[in-house]
Amino acid sequence: MFDDRIYVGRRRGCGDVEVYVGDGHGKIEPLLPGPSQAVYNHSPGGFEWGYLGSGPSQLALALLLDVAGDKELAETYHHEFKENFVAGWRKDYWAIYASTIRGWLDIREIVRQTEEKLGAL
Repeated sequence: MFDDRIYVGRRRGCGDVEVYVGDGHGKIEPLLPGPSQAVYNHSPGGFEWGYLGSGPSQLALALLLDVAGDKELAETYHHEFKENFVAGWRKDYWAIYASTIRGWLDIREIVRQTEEKLGAL
């Protein structure tokens, strides 16, 4: 099933960041750091992006957790997702579809499973 949710981050004039998730049907809600901080608290200050650090780690974990709904999967891949996506996002604004994140996770899992099978030969 296609997931048309979209995640959007923006930096306000004062420098504070906001992250929202839209359901593709007009409903928009904030993505809060609390659920991901309960899994692993990289950044008590919350989310950030555009560099490699604790705030981007927290955002990567939150996005993967929200899309996959799987703590173990989110923990396994969030640093790599941060390096591949979050660290490179513009400072003022970014957006990504849930389907893009899900596709990236699917590829990572296929690669991991293939490496496990090849390593067992």
